[in-house]
Amino acid sequence: MEIRRADSQDYGALAALTELEGWNYSVQDFSDMQATGCTTTFVAVGEGRIKGMITVMDYGRVGWISNMLVEKASRGKKLGGDLLEEGIKALGEKQTITLFAYMDAKRFYLRHGFRCDRDFPLVRFIGGRKGSAREGGSIEEVFAMDEKCFGFSRRGLLRVLMGKGRTLLPLSGAGYAIVRPDPREALVGPVVAEEKGSGMDLLYAGFNMLGAGSLAVVPDGKIDGVEEVIRVSRLFLGERPSTDFARVFAFAGLEFG
Repeated sequence: MEIRRADSQDYGALAALTELEGWNYSVQDFSDMQATGCTTTFVAVGEGRIKGMITVMDYGRVGWISNMLVEKASRGKKLGGDLLEEGIKALGEKQTITLFAYMDAKRFYLRHGFRCDRDFPLVRFIGGRKGSAREGGSIEEVFAMDEKCFGFSRRGLLRVLMGKGRTLLPLSGAGYAIVRPDPREALVGPVVAEEKGSGMDLLYAGFNMLGAGSLAVVPDGKIDGVEEVIRVSRLFLGERPSTDFARVFAFAGLEFG
């Protein structure tokens, strides 16, 4: 089995692999990840086809692991462990390496030295709540607010997310929300604000812009107008992730943290 860096010629096969898992990525999604400048995807190749993948994101002193997937026929053969080891090695020395894991995958990561931080719900907007926001603002202000909340820089990622979606700002105070319309998975996030009222306004404004059925990964699922879809666990190597939960109202999604 060969593990190597993915290139653009692999994106079709990777999208097909995620389709089987119900993730429904497109070729464009992989191109967008590459465009962040901080993302590397590795693939496991055997018998002439891609059997697994992992994506890592280098945010400076913090690394993020995403898209860890092995085809069903190749599971239980230590391929996942080999891919995880390759991803961690590629990130190098980090203060923290973090990921979101589905509940049925937690045991795998715990066996490989990860520790649990806390759980988060992925929620679906069902309606009944309104929000207010405006569009515009400075991209540098978004960068600064995001780093203030999460403790590290995600400039390359945010540029791509803002380019694909719409950026909302609160009517008063500091904050931002990125709203990403997508026919497969419309998503609100990140949502960051200095005050709870502004943060919830941004979150609901984003939900209403996308409509019922839109999704967000939020710190607390006990909010009006949503239903929980799944729950994920944030796991980490090294130091516990730094997040200012007084300022974060939605994350960038399961793949970006």
